Amino acid sequence: MTPSALLRWMNGTALPLWAAHGVEADGGFAELLTADLRAIARPRRARLTARQVYVFASGARLGWEGAGLRVARSGLEILSRKFVRLDGTVVPRLDPDGRAMNARHDLYDDAFVLFALAALSPDPAAEALARRVTLALADRSLAGGGYSDGHAGPGRRLANPHMHLFEAAIAWAATGRPGPWRGMASGLSRLARQRLIQRSVGVIPEVYAADWTPVPDADGLLIEPGHLFEWGWLLIRWGRMSDDKEAVADGERLGRTAETHGLAADGTVLDALNERLEVRARGARLWPQAERAKFWQEVASCETGAKRADAILRRDCALRALGRFLSGPRPGLWREVRQPDGTFVEEPVRASSLYHIVSAADVMAGAVPVYEEVLR
Repeated sequence: MTPSALLRWMNGTALPLWAAHGVEADGGFAELLTADLRAIARPRRARLTARQVYVFASGARLGWEGAGLRVARSGLEILSRKFVRLDGTVVPRLDPDGRAMNARHDLYDDAFVLFALAALSPDPAAEALARRVTLALADRSLAGGGYSDGHAGPGRRLANPHMHLFEAAIAWAATGRPGPWRGMASGLSRLARQRLIQRSVGVIPEVYAADWTPVPDADGLLIEPGHLFEWGWLLIRWGRMSDDKEAVADGERLGRTAETHGLAADGTVLDALNERLEVRARGARLWPQAERAKFWQEVASCETGAKRADAILRRDCALRALGRFLSGPRPGLWREVRQPDGTFVEEPVRASSLYHIVSAADVMAGAVPVYEEVLR
């Protein structure tokens, strides 16, 4: 799969299918589709609603001629009316009747709501909602950096929701709209580089204690190569936006660690490593393939000559791996999980993964030589 092929797949196949079969009558979004395109009822999640708002808003921006903005704005209305309270806190889940379910605050949901709203900027309603969520987040800021997270559990901190909050802050900073976004992104960059990165091995583990000391489980530290690529991409992007060469260097190191230690023989990104950079889980999921492609495209955009050529080769390897997952039960669907024996799990398709695919397509758009022709 090439960058232009990914854009064609998104605009010509995936977005039309999900607009037709993955949008519910009230403008909400199906969590799961079967191979015969039946939606499976599940409690609605704020994060999935937000991801799909981003997906359809981005599709419209990237040239899809369907109902992208209409679908995204319908999702915005549901976020505003059902998922974001007047005080700016986010309701994690709704039951099938639309009532808030009893669930702990989850920083992951805040991050994706903010990220989705940036995709609709300069929509005034999206910006007002983003400011409300950001004010609520300020009350959860921690003295040592980062934010409290009810989902993490007592005395625990999780890297992943902070990564997605970093992504949201960068997305808002890139809009150029006035607000706290650059300060938030800068603070999260410092958190990653001063607290989260384990410099002896060049990784960011997933779980930390309250003082940001990494916490192992029975198999050691949990390190996901997909998240190393994702953190790497974000740090490089932020470093370029803020003229911070050290952030760029830290981002490159994270991705290169994942590239060296986290791939199967065919170039597929594996699930997990430990602190010795040994493979602790040999399965593979769709989303890390997209994150690897984004990382190497970002590196390619920073480099020239042989280094740029090498980054493009690695990007294309990642896209080929992603293409294997996108060969789903029908065009526009995909397979989520590859088992260690190389076979794919047959299961309903998760709508949440479309965010990763569209994000990769968005990054790849800058690599397409004749952009307007590709998107026709």
